[in-house]
Amino acid sequence: MSPEVDKAASTLDACRGAEAKIGDVQRLLLDPKPETLDRAMAQLAEVAATLHLLAKSGAQKWPPAAIESFHKIRQATRALGPQIEQASKFCRGWIQIRLGTGYTRQGSPVFVESEARSSFEG
Repeated sequence: MSPEVDKAASTLDACRGAEAKIGDVQRLLLDPKPETLDRAMAQLAEVAATLHLLAKSGAQKWPPAAIESFHKIRQATRALGPQIEQASKFCRGWIQIRLGTGYTRQGSPVFVESEARSSFEG
């Protein structure tokens, strides 16, 4: 195979891999727990790194299938926004129930310093 064909194939593979990881993140966020959120964040970091490398390579050199895959990635990541927000709210609420003492006038949770610190550092 020529270097151009190899590069096109690796670009397509990278895009499809990113698509798959975003699908995994969507599934993980359906059941937000600290361990699933950690895995989702790791997956998103990998996707971001992949997309950064792909962007450096220049999209004008991508095969049509990779461009189509990239558009699917864009649509899926837009849909992730509300899912991430919901998971974040869930976790903040869970922490508030376990470690909170109330809310500020602005609606932010107030945590017991000593309990929160010992819980996360211990």
